[in-house]
Amino acid sequence: GNTSLTENAHSSTNVITQSSFTYDRQFDKHKVNLFGLAETRNGFSNTLGATGYGLDFLDLDELSMITNTTGNGEERIPSISGSSGQSRLIGFVGRLNYDYDNRYLLEASLRRDGSYLFSGMSGSQWVNLPAISVGWRMNNEEWFNAEWIDNLKIRGGIGKTATSAVNAFQYLNLMTLVSNAVVLGNQRQSMLYTATLGNPNLSWAKAITYNLGVDFMAWRGLLGVELDVFYKYQYDLLGSVSGSYPPSMGGYFFSTDNVNKIDYRGFDFTITHNNKIGDFRYGVKWIGTLANRRWLYYAGDSENTPDYRKLTGKEVGSQLGFIAEGLFQTQEEIDNSATIPGSPVLPGYIKYKDRNGDGKITYAQDMGYVGKSPYAKFQTSLNLNADWKGFDFDILLQSGLGRTVALTGVYTSSGSEGIMDNTAYTKIFYHGGNSPQFLPENSWTPENPNAEFPRLSLVTVSSNNAYSSTFWYKNGNYLRVKSFQLGYTIPASLTRKAGVNKIRLFMEGSNLFTFSELTKYNIDPEQPGVNNGYYPQQRTLSFGLNFSL
Repeated sequence: GNTSLTENAHSSTNVITQSSFTYDRQFDKHKVNLFGLAETRNGFSNTLGATGYGLDFLDLDELSMITNTTGNGEERIPSISGSSGQSRLIGFVGRLNYDYDNRYLLEASLRRDGSYLFSGMSGSQWVNLPAISVGWRMNNEEWFNAEWIDNLKIRGGIGKTATSAVNAFQYLNLMTLVSNAVVLGNQRQSMLYTATLGNPNLSWAKAITYNLGVDFMAWRGLLGVELDVFYKYQYDLLGSVSGSYPPSMGGYFFSTDNVNKIDYRGFDFTITHNNKIGDFRYGVKWIGTLANRRWLYYAGDSENTPDYRKLTGKEVGSQLGFIAEGLFQTQEEIDNSATIPGSPVLPGYIKYKDRNGDGKITYAQDMGYVGKSPYAKFQTSLNLNADWKGFDFDILLQSGLGRTVALTGVYTSSGSEGIMDNTAYTKIFYHGGNSPQFLPENSWTPENPNAEFPRLSLVTVSSNNAYSSTFWYKNGNYLRVKSFQLGYTIPASLTRKAGVNKIRLFMEGSNLFTFSELTKYNIDPEQPGVNNGYYPQQRTLSFGLNFSL
């Protein structure tokens, strides 16, 4: 019969070296700490594969035993493949910490990194990353006499970071070998051509972060506050520039460059409260982050792009879609409205806004960035814990506010130009699959004109309803009981009589309750991409016993 044998071998080696030094010294009220580090990471890999055809003796499964023939005696040439890789990263770090009388604090650092991912000829392999921060512990000043304040520190800093988010050797031209491409002299010849033009000037994506904060603690831990205000400017982010060169220039240009820019601004806070009243001890910890992210420059925008389709100046994560104006109710309404050319429309289908007023709905002119980003503007968590006479309690709540989530997740297929398709929400019983019960129960029919969902059909008549639009975007805010634990530790005076040092009974759970508009659509608000009505949210509840001898 037709038999084949394949063998693959892979080897990899990673060599990491580190050298560091530390210097600590105190001169009267001056404390100085110096730290230095040098690190190298070298990686080597090799892969070899071979496939042979024709084995007369299956028990002798060695490549040396192949006959290079198929079951009918035809010759079959064995195939051999192989690849190798090499990587190198180098980093140097220097840091200075200075403390004067536990009042004035200074930290300065400089990091220099080099990566094999960039071209050495353009000087972009290396990046320098300085940072400096200062702090003032006011409560240690002689004139500070508010004894109820345990700690009051004002701090600020600025620092530069970088990431190397590119593919290996993207600065080189990528060549493609085509076998039997041409015939020369009655012989088939292979051809080697440039498939992708490399950009030798690609470099690190960089960011500068500014931070101003305050640390406050009062009444011996009864109240603690940490507040940080920040601004982060990211630049030299990779972006597509394939459409930046007009045809009149001619030639062949690289498609990726360090051009995009983003900024973040917002604040973080942590508020704590811990107290003990008799045998009752409790604690509260509230953490939150408010951040706004926007595109300062997006290379995909062009002069011919309508303003409502440009990302520059808009929120990071802005979602592209039509503006929905409800559902068509009658054929007369359809006849007097703009529709998508080539997409038949029936009563019960989604009606879209004609943004440019040309009498038709088109992807290029009427689809823009709508709604909020799927990333929550405000993320927060609240932890409550307590214990009393052997009983202990802990609960964690998490919440995300200020976002919209596409009901189906934004899926696109080849040539669909942004169609949300092949999902349980736009194709009922697609490929024989299940659909959530609420979909057929609350879809448009002549008897149910105020339904939440469009008209459904077993056979796709039109893609009209499947386009990304505000119709499918829902409020993504949520509050979740992330974890819960309740326990009881039996008094040691009782357990030791049985030869046991400690016995604790407990009950714990996770994802116990979620309050969100998304839950009725079987969408996990923390993982909105895992939906389609196929993956129900999991809730766990367990009971147990811990003991130690």
